[in-house]
Amino acid sequence: MSKQSFHHALRFSKFFAAALLVITAASCACKDSHAHTRQNNNKNNEVADAGVIQIRQIKKAKAVVHGVNDNKVRGTVTFTKVIGGVKIIADVMGLTPGKHGFHIHEFGDCGKNGEAAGAHFNPMNQKHGGPDSLERHVGDFGNLEADSHGHAHYERVDKFIELDGKNSIIGRSIMIHADEDDFKTQPSGASGARIGCGTIEIENE
Repeated sequence: MSKQSFHHALRFSKFFAAALLVITAASCACKDSHAHTRQNNNKNNEVADAGVIQIRQIKKAKAVVHGVNDNKVRGTVTFTKVIGGVKIIADVMGLTPGKHGFHIHEFGDCGKNGEAAGAHFNPMNQKHGGPDSLERHVGDFGNLEADSHGHAHYERVDKFIELDGKNSIIGRSIMIHADEDDFKTQPSGASGARIGCGTIEIENE
């Protein structure tokens, strides 16, 4: 082999080795990128799955009721998922004796004298009614009835409300009114001023 041919072969070998090194590095980078993508996708799927599980595990919620303006209304309302619906238990004090409209309102904001809570929770766009009416707002619970000491106890299993899903009550407000809900006057039963309000929140077991 001539000296010129030898140098030519040597240059070709160096070029081939460099090209092979570039191809190998690119292949490794591509594999690392794919592995990183798969890892991120797996993490995202795990987070999504965890979120779904968390939503499905909501079994109980609670609202602590406070008086609106100078009203001395106070109490608690709990919501527990049971067979056939959601069980509502309310114990409220500081009421005048008699019946008081009792509803869920759209928003979980009790500000502006309770007006920030919006209207009755009515995702199905129905007419106002009583808790057992064929047509009613999801948030129509009827009345609390206070005794001579101003205490009202209420229990009901309601099939309209949900703790998750399209009719979820989480983050909305429970509202107590000054007057009786007549179940027919639109849109809120002529139940008067808002005197007690509380935001509905998930309760950890």
